[in-house]
Amino acid sequence: MYGSGQWTIPDGYVASKLFKGCLSTNNVEANARLCMASAVTGFLTSFGLDEPMGCYEDMDHANVFITWGNNMAEMHPVLFSRMTANRKTRADVTIIDFATRSTRTSLAADKSILFRPQTDLAVANAICHEIIRNGWATGYVPRERWKSAPSASSAPGKDVCPPASKPAPPAPGSSATCSIPTAKSVLF
Repeated sequence: MYGSGQWTIPDGYVASKLFKGCLSTNNVEANARLCMASAVTGFLTSFGLDEPMGCYEDMDHANVFITWGNNMAEMHPVLFSRMTANRKTRADVTIIDFATRSTRTSLAADKSILFRPQTDLAVANAICHEIIRNGWATGYVPRERWKSAPSASSAPGKDVCPPASKPAPPAPGSSATCSIPTAKSVLF
């Protein structure tokens, strides 16, 4: 059984008793070890800390939430309930669900954007490209925090992210702009 990282202690206790006592298996695993093992490495590399930034109270102050590739309603119910409670009390809160399938989170979202499986990395790279191309990264990631790429062509301390340059022209047959319809669910 693969459980949620949002399990309470009683939830984990009941699941453990069910699987170990009733089904005679000790194959009970929480999200915390399997998921966070790789996430911690990413957090350390990117931010210098081994945990996500922020706290539960941050949910009360945010006005835009983007859920990407998960079903927050099912897998992170504590955070999801905090997010939806925030929206109920504030008119300026928007929830956007970005996933490969419709879920309970999609139903609660103001906009649900569905993408084809295995294409989320391309979307993430496009977002990163736009952030760098438009010079938005300089306001959020100080140059002294950038890491050097360990390669023969880069000298120690050389910036990994070069200054923003002119964008590449669109590929033949593609559109230079992207317009997303105003429908609640969009598939691309």
